Amino acid sequence: MAIPVTAPAPLVVRAIPIAPVASFSFGPSILDFCRANLGKKIGNGQCGSLAAEALKNVGAPARGPDWPGEGDYVWGDLVAWLKAGSDGAKGAKELAEVRAGDIIQFHGTRFSGFDHSDSGAYRMRAQHHTAIVESVDLTHKAITVLHQNWNHQEVVRRQTLYLRGMTSGWLRFYRPAPAS
Repeated sequence: MAIPVTAPAPLVVRAIPIAPVASFSFGPSILDFCRANLGKKIGNGQCGSLAAEALKNVGAPARGPDWPGEGDYVWGDLVAWLKAGSDGAKGAKELAEVRAGDIIQFHGTRFSGFDHSDSGAYRMRAQHHTAIVESVDLTHKAITVLHQNWNHQEVVRRQTLYLRGMTSGWLRFYRPAPAS
C-alpha cells in the first residue's frame, strides 16, 4: 500500500533592496571627528595624523602607498585632481564631485590672493600637506578645510582656500572607501 506524499509549498524569499556599497560614505563621520577636535592636537600634530586618526576612528582603511612620489599620500578613491593654472586651479568641473569629509593631498601648492572673510590678502605654500574638506563653494571656487600643522600651529583649525589664487602645484581629493 502506497502512502500519499504531499510536496511542501515552495519557500518564497523576498529580496530586501539595500543601497549599493558604493553609496556608503565615511565622510560625515570623518567630518564629525575633525570638528569635535577643533583646537586640539591630534596624534603628533602633523597634518597627516589628523586624517589617519579620523580614518581609524571611523573604521576606514588606512592610507595606501604614496603615489606618484614619496609624501604624496593616497587616502582612498581619487575623485578630483586640480592643477594650478595661470588664473587659478584647473579642473573646476571635477570640484563638483568633492564632498565634505573627502581628504585632500597637496603637492607643491601655492596660494595667494584676497581672503574674503579674514584680514585681506593671504599667502600659503605647501610642498606636501593633508587636509579634510569641510565644504565646497562652487560659485566662488573655494573650499573650507579642517587641518593641522599649518603655519606651525599643530592643532586642528578651519581655513578657506580660494582656488582662483592657486598659482602652482596640485590638489588631489580622495574619498575613503570600505576595504574591498
